[in-house]
Amino acid sequence: PAQTRQRYLTLINKVLDTYDTLDHQAYAWVKRACSDILAGRITIWQTLHGLTEKNVTYLKSHIDSVSEIRISGLEGRDLRAVKEHASRLYEHLLHEGRVGIGPFRPRVVRESLYLMKLVLIDGSPCDTMSNLQTLLDYIEVADRLDTLAKHWSQHTDIPRKAPLSIQLAEYESLYEPLTRALELHESAMELREITAENPEIFEPHWHDIESIRHARTMLIANDVEAYMMQAQHPFNQMEKKLLELTFQEQSHPILERLLQAVRNRDQKQYHAELKNLHTFYKLREDFDRRNVLLNKLMDTAPKLLKAILLSYNDSEWDEKMIRFGAAWNWACAEAWLERTRSQQDQERLELEYETAQQVIRELLTKLTTVEAWDHCFSRMTEHERQHLLAWTKAVQRIGKGKGKYVNQHRKAAQEHLEECRSVIPAWIMPIYRVAETVRPLPEMFDVAIIDEASQSGPEALFLMYIAKQVVVVGDNNQISPDYVGISREDVDGLRQKYLSDIPHHDIVGVDNSFFDQAEVRFGHPIRLREHFRCMPEIIEFSNRLCYQTEPLIPLRQFGHSRLQPVVASEYIHKAFTQDNGGKLVNPLEAEALAGKIKDCCENPDYDGKTFGVISLQGTAQARYIEKLLINLLGEEEIEKRNLVCGDA
Repeated sequence: PAQTRQRYLTLINKVLDTYDTLDHQAYAWVKRACSDILAGRITIWQTLHGLTEKNVTYLKSHIDSVSEIRISGLEGRDLRAVKEHASRLYEHLLHEGRVGIGPFRPRVVRESLYLMKLVLIDGSPCDTMSNLQTLLDYIEVADRLDTLAKHWSQHTDIPRKAPLSIQLAEYESLYEPLTRALELHESAMELREITAENPEIFEPHWHDIESIRHARTMLIANDVEAYMMQAQHPFNQMEKKLLELTFQEQSHPILERLLQAVRNRDQKQYHAELKNLHTFYKLREDFDRRNVLLNKLMDTAPKLLKAILLSYNDSEWDEKMIRFGAAWNWACAEAWLERTRSQQDQERLELEYETAQQVIRELLTKLTTVEAWDHCFSRMTEHERQHLLAWTKAVQRIGKGKGKYVNQHRKAAQEHLEECRSVIPAWIMPIYRVAETVRPLPEMFDVAIIDEASQSGPEALFLMYIAKQVVVVGDNNQISPDYVGISREDVDGLRQKYLSDIPHHDIVGVDNSFFDQAEVRFGHPIRLREHFRCMPEIIEFSNRLCYQTEPLIPLRQFGHSRLQPVVASEYIHKAFTQDNGGKLVNPLEAEALAGKIKDCCENPDYDGKTFGVISLQGTAQARYIEKLLINLLGEEEIEKRNLVCGDA
């Protein structure tokens, strides 16, 4: 397998790289060690390696203490006997033994007396425990160096007479290449396993490094041969296929030329013939497309086909074909108009479609409402039903919030609502109704959605107390709450008195809406930019007025029959305001507006449309316009058009 061969090559390269690195060493024994290890004769070198590692490790930590010491008096003595005497004498003194005098000396002292009298350490007699320990350390170092010398002397020259530190450095330099050489053993074992499991791989003489090099060369040569055969395979397959095609009847001469180019490996000729072949294929595609087009013309325009076949050499067709697409589209459009001329009017169909869509929406709304109430009533207990009905009665009795017993009715409404609150999944009430009928408890509702929050003030803050989560919906570009009759000074005084320790208490007042407070306290509002209700022109007007940095995106779909113009402005010349019962009105503007609405009501395009009038001048202007419209249109038309006049 290729993976095994690659592993085999990697291991051989590793072995040869290690051997070549060691071959540069100045030691003659390295080659012999590598040869033995590769051949499997590793025991002697492993033993030598372990012995060297053990003694070098000891010597590195002890030699510094004795390398510079001058010891005399040991000439001609057996160091092992000296070590034995010194050790026994040291133990004797350690246990508070006495040296004694003359024949009364202890036996251990008499046997070691020569150490105290003849041996000097840096000029001092060896008669103290300190000097005895130094002597023992020296003998141990010398003994270990002697052991290393005996084992290494079989393989290389050892500087026995050199200073102790020099001898240690020599053994350290011998230890490193021996360690590297022993690393060959693991690679050699894996190589043997590979050759044993894959007989097709050449197995060298492992003790002969040149035989290993030869094995690598053979493996690389085999791989090159395999790569060459793999590279030739596509050419052989191509040659075989081309040869089969040339033997077929009516084979094209280009096949023979392609075959010769492949056999000769002539790249230039091959590309030239291949280019010719592509040209032939393109001509064949054009020919096939011609036949397809002729068949289509036969089915759709037989007269045109006949004219082309009779005079296709005429140069006029070149000019005609340039305009063929436009002429064809014209003919198709004419045919379509002929087919649809008797069909129903498009605008009437669009109106019927819109009516049907409106019916569908209304039915869907009713169905959703019925299913919602059915689900609500199906889970309602008799106890909850009674309290829900009692709540509606209490709310009716509250009315406009006036009367002698209004507080009693409010309390009753709160009590009944508390009992039936959970049965209605979503309560929709104005803020004042919530305040009147709900007994405020912390987090009594899961979610409170405050719509038109920009038109509510601090009176809506309690909604954040009664809900776990609050969704604030509004637009700070809309009209803010109008606190008529409320003194700003009184509000500021109450805020300073009761709310001074609340963060951002300065925004609680008549100048800021509930939406402003939510924006300050929570931030990161989600901007809803897609608008589905109004026409694009109305959205564009709003964008220029309020949303220039983040314009709204109109998404409402409309047909070609929509009312025009969508947005229009008209300047009233010489208009003026005058007093009308203590309020200002603009009569000319009111008359012009009423006249425009009258014209729209008489225009068939506005059949079924409703109207609304918003006066920015004030309520008096709205009432003035309303009176004019009643005189111009009559109450029946106003009711039919659902016409409402009001202010902002």
